[in-house]
Amino acid sequence: MQASRSEIGGLKAQRSAVAESEAQRLIGYPSSTLPPNFHPKRLISVNLSCSCSHIKQLWKGAKIFKDLKLVSFSCCEYLTEILDFSMIPNLESLSLDNCKSLTKVHESVGSLDKLVTLNFLLCSNLKTLPSRLKLKSLRTLLLTGCSKVRKFPEIVEKMEHLHEILLQGTAIEELPKSIEYLIGLKVLLLDSCQKLEHLPSSIQNLQYLTELCLTGCSKLQELPKLPLNTRYIDTSNCRSLERFPTLSSPSNLSAEEFPRFSRMMFINCRKLINKQVQDHMTSLFYNEESTDEVMLPGSNVPDWFQHQSTNGSISLDIASKLYGKHVELFFCAVFEVDKGATTTGMFSCIYEVITNDQKTLAIARNFESLESSHVWPTRIKPGRLMWRLNGTHYWNHFEISFGISEVSSKVKVKASLKSCGFHISFNQESYLLDHESVRRYTG
Repeated sequence: MQASRSEIGGLKAQRSAVAESEAQRLIGYPSSTLPPNFHPKRLISVNLSCSCSHIKQLWKGAKIFKDLKLVSFSCCEYLTEILDFSMIPNLESLSLDNCKSLTKVHESVGSLDKLVTLNFLLCSNLKTLPSRLKLKSLRTLLLTGCSKVRKFPEIVEKMEHLHEILLQGTAIEELPKSIEYLIGLKVLLLDSCQKLEHLPSSIQNLQYLTELCLTGCSKLQELPKLPLNTRYIDTSNCRSLERFPTLSSPSNLSAEEFPRFSRMMFINCRKLINKQVQDHMTSLFYNEESTDEVMLPGSNVPDWFQHQSTNGSISLDIASKLYGKHVELFFCAVFEVDKGATTTGMFSCIYEVITNDQKTLAIARNFESLESSHVWPTRIKPGRLMWRLNGTHYWNHFEISFGISEVSSKVKVKASLKSCGFHISFNQESYLLDHESVRRYTG
């Protein structure tokens, strides 16, 4: 299709013949608002990203643009307000990221049936959102860095397509009970929401929610029960967090009521993690096959780890008859803060497995500053144990090593490896774990 450039009311535009009618794309404009006589026949997109150095608002009052599908004002530093969009029924994407002067979004934006993406990323002066949302086509809502947004809109009808909400760094104090109407929500990111004190109990009705991030929510005191499909939860640096019934009262929950977490991060949550919770979580980690990683305050390798060491190295022999058998490997590291330091600084931990003098596995993880001793158990599911086992010898030598290193030369590591552990488990269809198949290496 042949396209040509033309001027429309002083605007640069692109035209193309579509079904014998005129489609137009607005791609730049030098003034503070569009002219009153701007009435293109078929405006399908408005893209003023990084080119609208003077524009403060797109138009006054309501404009009828039935064919308009995309509006982007990204980086429009003087844009202050989004006005009436009620006569733009087919809008699919509205991007306002990095509009540093934007303070208000018109109520009509909350009722656009065709809207798929709504992006307010880093609009640091935005205060007022639509009070109600009924966006049945919306898939992604981005509010990260909107540090003056205090109130999240009410959800007035079921929104099954919204999969992801990013609210990191906002001033939101609470989420409405009506969040349960976001029935398709999978990811909810609330990191660094420092005014957030609690979550509504209705969050447990979000059956597809798999990821919940709350790092750095300094006023958060309690978590409700979470949906059963929640796989990843991170409350690191939530120093006021004291109550989480799922962990603190496990005896009140049946197996069917307990979420199948794959990863749980509770760094520096010392008010939440007491000895009872530690014991419960490490037991859960061993018995719940879905759990692959936990990080929590603590000072000892769990007792059920068969092989433990304080020098960062574990040696053992594994029988060749276990070649091809289904196994699970458990690793554990305990970190402590160096004497005289208040935090560890950022650091990296790596563990390696060497089988018959050849490296067969290496896993590394970076950690933010720890304020006390922490325990990091992980689970690896290699499937069948086939790691260079030598069938001509009954015993094969395994060496597991743990180490700490710096992430950046600018950050001094003040963490030490206090102890480490290794455990190997076989399912019921394989050989039972006994002294004839795995033994501590004696040289």
